[in-house]
Amino acid sequence: MSGCKQWGLPTGRMRAPFRWLRRLALAQTARYLERHEQQVLATWDRLLAEARLPTRRRDVEGVVARGRDNLRLLVAALRAQSEEEEAQVAREASRWGADRAMWGIEQGLELGDLLQPLSLFRVAVQQNVQRMLARRLWVAVPSDVLAAVARINAAIDLQLVAISEEYLRARDRIIRANEEALERSNRQLLLLNQEMQHRVRNNLQMIADLLSLEIANGITKPPAELLRESLTRVRCIAAVHDLLSPESGETTDMAELASRVVAIAVRGLAGSRQIAVSVQGQAWKLPTKAATSLALVLNELISNCLEHAFPTRECGRIEVSFATEQGEGVMRVIDDGVGLPPGFTLDAGQNLGLRIARALIADDLKGSLELTSAQGAMATVRFPLAAVGGVPVEEAPALRPMAEQRAERR
Repeated sequence: MSGCKQWGLPTGRMRAPFRWLRRLALAQTARYLERHEQQVLATWDRLLAEARLPTRRRDVEGVVARGRDNLRLLVAALRAQSEEEEAQVAREASRWGADRAMWGIEQGLELGDLLQPLSLFRVAVQQNVQRMLARRLWVAVPSDVLAAVARINAAIDLQLVAISEEYLRARDRIIRANEEALERSNRQLLLLNQEMQHRVRNNLQMIADLLSLEIANGITKPPAELLRESLTRVRCIAAVHDLLSPESGETTDMAELASRVVAIAVRGLAGSRQIAVSVQGQAWKLPTKAATSLALVLNELISNCLEHAFPTRECGRIEVSFATEQGEGVMRVIDDGVGLPPGFTLDAGQNLGLRIARALIADDLKGSLELTSAQGAMATVRFPLAAVGGVPVEEAPALRPMAEQRAERR
C-alpha cells in the first residue's frame, strides 16, 4: 500500500511545489501539536469529564499517560514520509488499540466505553488544529492542513478498528471458555445426580438389611435402646451422603467421615458419661460403597466400646487410628476400659453389632476383624486398599476430645 493510500491522501501525480507545501503543512501541524501537548490533553480531559465516561473514573492516572502516548503516535504519523515509516506507525496504532481492548475486557467495560474516549481524543486534536488555523500559524493553504487532519483521522481509525477487532476476539474467547466451563459443570452435576441416586438406592437397601437383622435377632434389649442403635446406624449412612460433592467425585475422605461417625455415636449412645474420642493417623479416600461400609463398622465398634468397656465408670477414652501397612488399610479402635471377657472369641457369643461389622468387613471390604485385650480392648480392621479402590491421603488431624466438644455445646 502506498503512503497516500495508507493515510487516505489523494493519489496521482502532484507537482513538486504542492508536494513541498503539503509536507510543510504536515510538519507544521506535527510541531504545533508537540508544542501544545498540555493544551490538547486538557481539552481531551474536559471532554471526558463532560461525557462522564467510566474509563475516566476507573483509570484517572492512566488517562494523561495514554493521551500523551497517543498524541506522540499522531505526531509520528504526520512526520512519516516513507512507506516503511507509515507501516511502522500503523503497526504501533494497532498494537495500542489491542492493548487498550484487553484492558477494557479486564475492567469489564463495554466496547462503546473504549471507543468513545478515542473519538473524543480525535475531537480534542481537531479543535487544536482549528485553533492553529485561526491563529494563521501556517504557510500552506487550508487544504494542505486538512491533509494533516486526514492523516490524524486515519491513525485514530486504525486504533478504533484494532480496539474493536481485539475486543470482539477476546469476548469470543471468553464466551467460548465460559461455555466450556458451563458444559463441564453440567457434566459434573449430571454425574453427581446419578451418584446421589445410586447412593440413595444403596443406602435404603442397606437400611432395610440392617432392620431385617434387628428383626431376626429378636428383642434382646429395650425397644428404645434398639431404636437408638438403629437411628445411629442410619445417621452414619447419612454422614457419607452429606460428604458427596462435585469436588470429591465418587470418593469420600475417611478422616472427615470418621470424625462425623464418632460424634454421632457418642452423642447418641454415651448418655451423660464423659467419653473422650480422638481420631488420628493416615486415613484414605474410599469409594462411596466401601466408605459407607467402613463407617458402619466404625459405628458398631464405637457402640460396642460404649456399651461394654465402661460398665462402672462415668468417663473413659476411645482412640480411633488409621494407617497403611504393606498396601493394607488398617483401622484400630482402642479403649481404656475393662477389656474382653475371659475366653472371648469372635466365632462365639457375638452380639448383633459385631455380626454386622464382621459381615461388612468380609463382604464389602474383603478384609478381616481382630479383637484383642491390652489395658482395654482393641479392634483391628484390615483390608486391601487396592481391592476396594482406596487411596491414602495426608495425615488426618487429631480431633479434640468429645468431652470438650460436649462442654462447648452446653
